[in-house]
Amino acid sequence: MSDLLKNNLKKIWQKIASAWNFWYRVVFFFLLAGFMLAGIYLWYGKIHAFKWSEEEKNEYVQTKMRVVNLKEDKFEKLLRIVENKKTMFEKTNPAARDIFN
Repeated sequence: MSDLLKNNLKKIWQKIASAWNFWYRVVFFFLLAGFMLAGIYLWYGKIHAFKWSEEEKNEYVQTKMRVVNLKEDKFEKLLRIVENKKTMFEKTNPAARDIFN
């Protein structure tokens, strides 16, 4: 290559490098702002603008009812255990319960 072409390429690269050195902060700022706005938009869409179909609503209600029924069964079992312990305690001799006399 001739010296003139090499010199022109060198000047072109110097101009590109100086322009990049001047504008890179602005470019990265707009990229960062764009990604943040896209994230906020997607986050808002997932949290605040959700839509459930009737099938999804029914499935949710059925799942909650199963959990409630399961907890009710456990609660009833616990109540039976407490009542059994209460009746066993009441059947014991009051003198046997007094450990300080």
